[in-house]
Amino acid sequence: MPGIEICSSLKQVIRDKINEEIGHCSQGFHNRINSLYGLFFVPKTVSELLQRVRQSILVMIVTKDTDDVHRQNYISRRAFEIGYGVECTNAQDTFVSNNGYLGTSPTIVLDRGFEEEFHWPNIIKKLNEEIKSVLISSFGYRGNLEGNEEAYDKGDYDSFKLYIGELFNKQFTDEEFLVFDEDYLNVIDVNWQLISKELWDNIKKDIFNFPLEVSDAITSLFSLEGSEENAKETVNRAFSQVRGCIDNINDFHIFISLFLQISQIQKN
Repeated sequence: MPGIEICSSLKQVIRDKINEEIGHCSQGFHNRINSLYGLFFVPKTVSELLQRVRQSILVMIVTKDTDDVHRQNYISRRAFEIGYGVECTNAQDTFVSNNGYLGTSPTIVLDRGFEEEFHWPNIIKKLNEEIKSVLISSFGYRGNLEGNEEAYDKGDYDSFKLYIGELFNKQFTDEEFLVFDEDYLNVIDVNWQLISKELWDNIKKDIFNFPLEVSDAITSLFSLEGSEENAKETVNRAFSQVRGCIDNINDFHIFISLFLQISQIQKN
């Protein structure tokens, strides 16, 4: 793994985070410092990626509920105690009891928030975002370079492939892992559809317990290729299989949209 390289943009993020509301109480400062630790942590397993996703959802929930740092810490502590699989933001906040009980019950806030955010297409999307964030901050990933004059060199894409391979405990070939330009001369991206499929394979049994036909239908979406007509048939078939078997059909619409975007296919 490479050493930590702090680019100018990351330095600015750190400065802004430390100076944010610096005139307020010290507990808020401790929270901001704790949040900076995540910038330097490179997840090595899918479980560690999921931990980051759960933590980001918790942050979203508490900041949406209140801007009071003590209540935020109280809700965070309750999430840890209840068993949401998150870390307590600041367990040493001695003023939690003064403000923590004001407003809606933290348990209700957490239940509502995780119900809204912790659904399967959103988790796949957030896991992809976490991986992309790691590749950008630690390995020099610059997004899809199609249409640019530059391309990824061997040092770049070998490090991408090594990290993703270690993440899933698998070895990938260049042909399946890399995306080449039209002339098949330059590497312009990594295969995010492959990465999404590997993520789904890792979490579908442990996190989401779907009937077999639903799981198979979702899996088929990760193999969208060939003609646009065949891809649409796959999407429509999967939609028919899943539609009557899940509680929130909006989940499937989000999921379809996500992978049609990856495959650059538009559904009529």
